[in-house]
Amino acid sequence: MWLLLRSYGLGLSASAFGALAFMLSGFLTSHRGHAAMHASAAWAPLIVFLWLQVRKRRGYRFNAGFALAAAMQMLAGHPQVVFMTAALLVGRELYGAVCERKSRFAMLILVYAGALLLSAVQTLPALVLAFRSGRTGVHPGGFFSDALTLRAFLTFIMPYMDGAMREGFYGPAAPARPHLAEVMCYIGILPLIFFARAVVFGFQDEKTRPTVFWALVAFFGLA
Repeated sequence: MWLLLRSYGLGLSASAFGALAFMLSGFLTSHRGHAAMHASAAWAPLIVFLWLQVRKRRGYRFNAGFALAAAMQMLAGHPQVVFMTAALLVGRELYGAVCERKSRFAMLILVYAGALLLSAVQTLPALVLAFRSGRTGVHPGGFFSDALTLRAFLTFIMPYMDGAMREGFYGPAAPARPHLAEVMCYIGILPLIFFARAVVFGFQDEKTRPTVFWALVAFFGLA
């Protein structure tokens, strides 16, 4: 994360603060019991940094570095984070195609193909077994069940608004009823303040800025 923020022109202190914010974020701390998720998420900032260098055509060493980092993320064993990272990069290319009139979708597919080849010893058996998982029989409507009320959504900012953190969804199927924050995330108030400030300054600039893209990522992530 420090390298990614430095590539955007932030200073040493600001980049270090951003790296700490990522390390201590609600996503990572609320999933502290899931080692595979942490191991996969730790590679995400480096993958984004390397892809930005690939977009700038900095040399084939960054292409190889991206494929290696993406393969390591796949080998960490948490496919949801891999998919979210890939979706983020696809979104970056869509943003580039619309706002910058430049995209490198073909190269993105190529380097991800290289990552799949590097991690094939694990990813191919995992894909075969995935189709035998009990979760493949879940009805699509299950993804939209247990929708959050506005009051429950506000607990992501103020988790103890009701006097205690809201319980999770798993009920008697789980050995214990986890808090909602343990299966979702905790955002907090300070990040929202920083986010609002970045949006205001980002859209005031006539020049296309990465702030606009990351503001859109945050908006759709919260939505």
